[in-house]
Amino acid sequence: MLAAAAGIVMAMSIAPAGAAQAAAGFSGVAKFKNSTIDLKKDGWGSAQTCVVRSKTEVQCYATAAEADRALGYVRTNDPLVKAAQKQRASGVSAQAAAADPPACANGWLCLWEHINGGGRRLIFKDEYWQKLSEYAFENTLSSWRNNQGANDTGGIFDGASGGFGTRTLSSSTYNSNVGATLNDKTDQVLG
Repeated sequence: MLAAAAGIVMAMSIAPAGAAQAAAGFSGVAKFKNSTIDLKKDGWGSAQTCVVRSKTEVQCYATAAEADRALGYVRTNDPLVKAAQKQRASGVSAQAAAADPPACANGWLCLWEHINGGGRRLIFKDEYWQKLSEYAFENTLSSWRNNQGANDTGGIFDGASGGFGTRTLSSSTYNSNVGATLNDKTDQVLG
């Protein structure tokens, strides 16, 4: 069975380690085309995907396909896409078979602003908590995909009073709709 259910998100027992230092060093300025954009101050402009390469380097792209090429993503090699196609080929009903997940390069954690991998996409891979406000993506998350290696979990955190706290994003999984409890309520990510 393709792991793509909301039940994959589990509660973590602790608050994000280093949350106070999240995104330390990132100025909010990202490379985009032949210039820069200040994500925090001016927003994304016409960028559709931003890749957080390190604590100080973010590269944005006009299209998801452009970012996928830069990260070496090949859809025919994607294990979740292969699993969904195999499930459909085995005769599983259209309603029960998983749809192909949206693109997320191997080794990365992808966040989308809309359900089903729609809208702007923000991509991470570093193992530290990062404030989404630094990337103009706070309280925006509606779907995610963790395409990092086996046992490489990610996490999301809502620090608001009465928020959901911390959730684990299991490796090699996709959640097409985080649901009302989590939708547009995420402050930080662990990629």
